[in-house]
Amino acid sequence: MNSSIRMEPEESSPARTPGEEEEEDDGENGASATTTTAPAVTKTPAAVAAGGNRGKGKPTCYMTSKRSERCDASGDIRVDGNRSTIYVSGIDREWKTKPYARYHDPVAMAHVREYTLKPLPEAAPAPACTRNHSVPGFLFSNGGFSGNLYHDYTDVLVPLFISTHQFRGRVQFLLSGMKPWWVAKFTPFFRQLTRYDVIDVDNDQEVHCFPRIVVGATFHKDMGVDPRRSPGHVSVVDFKCAWRSPTSTRTRPRSRRW
Repeated sequence: MNSSIRMEPEESSPARTPGEEEEEDDGENGASATTTTAPAVTKTPAAVAAGGNRGKGKPTCYMTSKRSERCDASGDIRVDGNRSTIYVSGIDREWKTKPYARYHDPVAMAHVREYTLKPLPEAAPAPACTRNHSVPGFLFSNGGFSGNLYHDYTDVLVPLFISTHQFRGRVQFLLSGMKPWWVAKFTPFFRQLTRYDVIDVDNDQEVHCFPRIVVGATFHKDMGVDPRRSPGHVSVVDFKCAWRSPTSTRTRPRSRRW
C-alpha cells in the first residue's frame, strides 16, 4: 500500500531491554554473507526441528521503540505461516505480534498480518516439520506502507539491516505480505544479509522448523541507525556499504559513528 510520507520527531534512545540486539551473538562470526542460495533445509515430513528440542524455549516479546516490537525464541520452533502461527516449546501463554516497524501508526498496521507465538500442543501431536533449518529464522513484513520508497527504507530495510547484519548471512528470511516485484527490487540488498532465498511465509504450505526465531525488526530513527544501540555499533555508513559492496559486511572497513 502506498502512502504519503509520514515523519515523526526523532525519539531518544530508550533504556535497553534484557536480550535486545546489543547483546546478540549468533556464534557465526567466522561466516560471511554471500550471494549463494544453497538450501539450509532438509525435506523430512515428520522430522523433529533442527537441533532437536533444546530444552525450554523462552520467547521474549518487547517494544524496542515506540514503533517496533521484537520477539525472540529458541528451542523447538515450528513456523506454520499459512496459519500465521509459530509453535514454541516450553511456553505456557500466547504472544501476538505484527512484524512491521510502525506500531505507532494504526493505519499502516491495519495492513500488516498478525502472527501468534503458541505453546507446542500437549494433548495432540505437534505439527510435523516438513523443512528443517540449521540457522535462525527472521520474520518481517513488507505490508503497511511498503511500496513507497521512503517507507521501504524507514520501516523495513534500515530496521532489517540493524537487526540481521550480525548473523553474517547465517539467517533465513521469512517475509509476510510478500510482493514479488518488491523482493526482486531489493534482492541485491537481501543477499548482503542472508545466504538463502526469501520465503513467502504467508502462502507457504510447509512447516518450517528452526533452532531459533526472531520476529520483528528494530527501529532507531527515520532513515538512520544509532551506533550506540546497534549490534557491532554499525552506522548508516555501513548500511550504505551493504548496497554498494558485492562482498560481505565482514570485508568492509569499519566506519566512523554517525
